[in-house]
Amino acid sequence: MVNRPILFYDGQCAMCNKLCSFLLRRVERHEIYFAAIESEVFEAIRDKVSADIDSVIFLDREDKIHFHSEAILLVFAELGGLWKITGVVRILPIRLRDYIYKWIAANRKKWFGEAQSCKLFAPEQRSRILS
Repeated sequence: MVNRPILFYDGQCAMCNKLCSFLLRRVERHEIYFAAIESEVFEAIRDKVSADIDSVIFLDREDKIHFHSEAILLVFAELGGLWKITGVVRILPIRLRDYIYKWIAANRKKWFGEAQSCKLFAPEQRSRILS
């Protein structure tokens, strides 16, 4: 597709927006791009994704799609430095990791609310937000 990593997120979820803001401030090489699941960019890969998915979705450099805990762990690996330590979570069985991920996802809007408006990103960050 684009040969660059893209994190697809729920643009209406306050927690997802906070995650993107956090990542935008910390990605060292500025190589991760972001697009809401509601975007046209996501529509280009829609046929590769289950219709009932409730997850952030990470499209890696090889156009492989990752969901749930694996998506998050790969994104944190992209941060470099000490953030790569989060990869130690991979020693847990993926079923357990995804169970925890899905539990958080199911409660995220209750805990963090819904985004009331589109997040306004800093000018230097806008080039990494795809629509």
